[in-house]
Amino acid sequence: MLKKVFAIIFVFLFSTILWAEDKKDGTASFYFNTPRGYIEFTDISDQSKYGINFTDSKALLDLKPGNYKFQFFSPSYFPVERVISISREYQSYNIDFSKKSGDFFISVRKSGKNQLYFHNEPPNTPHILNDISILFYKEGELVKTVDSDSLLQKINLNFGQYDIVIKELDKTLFRVQRFPVNERYGEYLNFFVQPIEVPVEGVLRINDMYLGGADIIFTDVKNNSYTLTSDFSGKFSGNIPSKKYKLSVKKFGYFLKKENQLIYDFTDEDKKFTLNLELEEAPSFIEARIIDDKNLPVANAEVVIKSGDAEKKSFTDSFGRFRGTANPGLVMIKVNKDGFFSQGLVRRVEKFSTISNLEIQLKRKLYKISGILSDGVKPIKSQKIDLINLKGKRIASTLSGENGYFEFLDIPATATFKVSVNISDFKPYESSEMTLKEAISNFNIIMNRGSRQVILEITDASDTPVKNSLFDLDGKNITSDSNGIISYNTSSHEINITYKSQKKKYSLDKEKVVYQISIN
Repeated sequence: MLKKVFAIIFVFLFSTILWAEDKKDGTASFYFNTPRGYIEFTDISDQSKYGINFTDSKALLDLKPGNYKFQFFSPSYFPVERVISISREYQSYNIDFSKKSGDFFISVRKSGKNQLYFHNEPPNTPHILNDISILFYKEGELVKTVDSDSLLQKINLNFGQYDIVIKELDKTLFRVQRFPVNERYGEYLNFFVQPIEVPVEGVLRINDMYLGGADIIFTDVKNNSYTLTSDFSGKFSGNIPSKKYKLSVKKFGYFLKKENQLIYDFTDEDKKFTLNLELEEAPSFIEARIIDDKNLPVANAEVVIKSGDAEKKSFTDSFGRFRGTANPGLVMIKVNKDGFFSQGLVRRVEKFSTISNLEIQLKRKLYKISGILSDGVKPIKSQKIDLINLKGKRIASTLSGENGYFEFLDIPATATFKVSVNISDFKPYESSEMTLKEAISNFNIIMNRGSRQVILEITDASDTPVKNSLFDLDGKNITSDSNGIISYNTSSHEINITYKSQKKKYSLDKEKVVYQISIN
């Protein structure tokens, strides 16, 4: 009986152990070369699909034993597919992703032959080429174009094989087919290019002399420049890329003549170019400021610079400044301006020099006008005389003296004005427009009295009105009315009356209007 019980217990325990062993899962650890991604796996036995994200470059899975199809994904990398058999024992797997693309630095350098290769460091040659285009083709399709216009250019390329075409100004220099690009190569893709160049030679002259040590600079439309240097005999030669250029010369004190400042075409690859370039000396400069006698700037003044037989004119700006050129030697500077006395000076000018901070002061032309104020007989004293502008605004005033003398001083030669006098009992006086070119000392003003109306009551000796009778008043024939009254306008302080050949003179009071006159 006891043996039977032990047998039952043994069978139970053995079955339990077998069942536990059959249910135990396997553990698999995965390690990646990327920080994050996604795992998708399928149980091949029943085609069940599962998925899980991974971070920190690792993942830990507990799976029942069996065969699984795994697919591993990570951004910017190609997917990885593996079939893995999971057992109950611990398993570890390293999964390496391959990048889809990479960043590369492109450089294009001048070389004696055409070639390209990857490198871990940038090239050390300084001969950078411009106007080079690099075209990347993949499976016959143009996928990227790079123009060389800087030291290094960063681009991104998908890994794979490329056909590469290198061009200069639409001319193909060379091709490379099935060039591999992947992450195993260095990050610097260096192109060494033999550019299309043409031979150029020439000579620099200034008058009948040759000029050495000068840089002849060829500048293209993209402002890229190439330099050749003249030797002691003024000759220069070398090869430059086949393009169009504007020429300039760098040599202190000299510059290219205007007729040589052209656009030169060097695009004919089969031609040798010869240049004969004429230079001229850079002039010396004179800088000055023109001021008046009140230290104010004089604008638009004419400045004449004369050296030898050469004469150049310029004008001052609104601040009284000017800048002019002069040949070396003794130079005369003369300044002219309306309303000012001309001023000149002489300076010695050295070669390739600048005379600056000159200050030339001009003196204004000032004149006076004077004369006598009178009524034609007697001087008029203590009366105001005005100078007015063309708008009638007073610009100066003075008073006549005891003998009627007056004067205005310091009248600018550029001023246009009138003389105006207003005195009671006299007609207002205003001269015509005046601009003085010299002093005037006899500008005499005669004032005419203003006319006024007087009433003359004319009677005879018996005090009877002399009516409807003809009288001569200051040479004018006037007839009295039916009441013996004459209304008469006069500017004089007296009146001469002639009646029947009898002539009499009567004084008029300026305050009185009606006068009784008796005729015998």
